[in-house]
Amino acid sequence: RTRQGRGREKAVGGLCVKTGRMDELFELRNYFYMGNFGAALTEGKTIAVDSDALRIERDAILARIAVAQGDFDAVEASVAEDAPAGLQAIKLLAAYSKDKAGQGEIARLTVDEWLKDPVAGSNPTLLYVAASILADAQEWDEALRCAHRGQSLEHMALKVQLLIKIDRVDAAAKEVAAMKRIDEDHTLTQLASAWASLASGTKNGAQEALYTYQELVERHGGTEMLLNGVAACHVRLNQFADAERVLLEALAKNAANPETLVNMIAVAQHRQKPPELVERYRAQLSAVAPQHAALLAYNDAAAKLDALVADPPLAA
Repeated sequence: RTRQGRGREKAVGGLCVKTGRMDELFELRNYFYMGNFGAALTEGKTIAVDSDALRIERDAILARIAVAQGDFDAVEASVAEDAPAGLQAIKLLAAYSKDKAGQGEIARLTVDEWLKDPVAGSNPTLLYVAASILADAQEWDEALRCAHRGQSLEHMALKVQLLIKIDRVDAAAKEVAAMKRIDEDHTLTQLASAWASLASGTKNGAQEALYTYQELVERHGGTEMLLNGVAACHVRLNQFADAERVLLEALAKNAANPETLVNMIAVAQHRQKPPELVERYRAQLSAVAPQHAALLAYNDAAAKLDALVADPPLAA
């Protein structure tokens, strides 16, 4: 089953649905949404924009790419104290991402102050960053409120992710339906649809998500993010050999991608790979993302098991 041709007119023309005018940042945004950071950086550094608003948005996307790549110091150094609100928000996100334990309270207080300001609190980038920081702190209600205030498709896609994380797949599906009514062919709508379908927990949902991811790969190339999506679908369908094949392709692109390593650990265990291989992947994950939630959960479980072995409970 294929759905070839979906979204190609927009991908070629970059026409804004709301205004009917050309969207000068369409390609940059699309590369960013797909996780194709190399192409996004090239596009962002070469594209000519004709307004201050577009220049600020371009710079914000480039800064978000740097954060996504873990280049936190570069973002903090490049954003001036008098920079626009959106860039200030990304600078805060960089500082928080670099040191969550040390910057968590500061980030939360800063977000609170920004959200009280009627001007700053309406900035789309700031709202997205605020929702992301609040979600990372598991303050789900506040994060969802921030995302809702943003109103754009990107904020709606973030709401889908948040709703899935709190097991409200039903609400996530309704949000996807709302996105489809705005622009069914938009890249973010397609991604959000795949997330919600996969999260449904059904074989049909996983298969539908797989079709969507495979079509996106055909149109845009196999980025690490898309390949991990394909692999997740294969796992849900108990197709572990296919999942491993796709993840090896993702590893070849970037051996330090934390999500790829997490998924490789899970698939290697399902395929009963040698323990040394699993531990090698886990060591790689620990080196590149020592605070990753999956690694912290594993370390916590291992510590509890060691404690039980060292001091087993008395038999009843």
